Amino acid sequence: MILMAADQAPLPGSVNLIVEGGEGTQHSIVLNRAHKKKPIYVAVGEPGHRSELWRIWANRAKNDVYLAARPLAGIQHWSLHESGDWRLQWTSGDDAEHFTGSRNRIMDRWPRGPAGDGTWTHGISIWVPSAHDVIDVPDDHAVPKAARWLPVPDEGLACGIHVGLARPDQGFFPIEGAVPIDGFVLADGEVLLILVGYVPVTADQEEWLARQSREGRKHGGHFDMTNARAPRLAIRGFDERGNRVVWDLAADAR
Repeated sequence: MILMAADQAPLPGSVNLIVEGGEGTQHSIVLNRAHKKKPIYVAVGEPGHRSELWRIWANRAKNDVYLAARPLAGIQHWSLHESGDWRLQWTSGDDAEHFTGSRNRIMDRWPRGPAGDGTWTHGISIWVPSAHDVIDVPDDHAVPKAARWLPVPDEGLACGIHVGLARPDQGFFPIEGAVPIDGFVLADGEVLLILVGYVPVTADQEEWLARQSREGRKHGGHFDMTNARAPRLAIRGFDERGNRVVWDLAADAR
């Protein structure tokens, strides 16, 4: 159960996120205003042995939220626009043309979905499906000091990083199978939340991932991974509810 209360926040423009666990235990997280120069970085593992490092940010004066794998943040990213036009796109027409031969920037596009409990609206889920996908990264010296490091999933489990939006001051609402770890407050007071949970990977999912991994290594996607220090694959898909997800895989794990 979580409660987001703007009227209980210690700083103007911030939100106090209260997380209630079992037996009535509580802890709180203060979410501050978004700032382009203060993105959230999150990854599974630790510096030098990790998944991809993911960057989540927004501008202080707008409600648009952006998410990208850090090495590709200047080339392609997900955009959760205030207008409800949500998409994965190339950063520029020149990038799109360079990698695809077309100046069409849009790779995927969908409307913002309906809000659920506590006005939570799912945006994107990043899944790191096994410990085999957390790998050594040589010379991993430029990792941001403020990055959030998540425990490596046990064998047979996947770590899910769920990014979505919610309104504060709506009372307590349940979150199933995940806990909030961070977020920020957007220009109009809506909150970007990052939830994390661990779930079993089914045999069907593992088979699908192995097939997608083989295809990704074979064709290389849009990028040449020949000289990458720790090559990875980002496999896009959907969960059982039709939400967009991306599987963060080590290129040679399967």
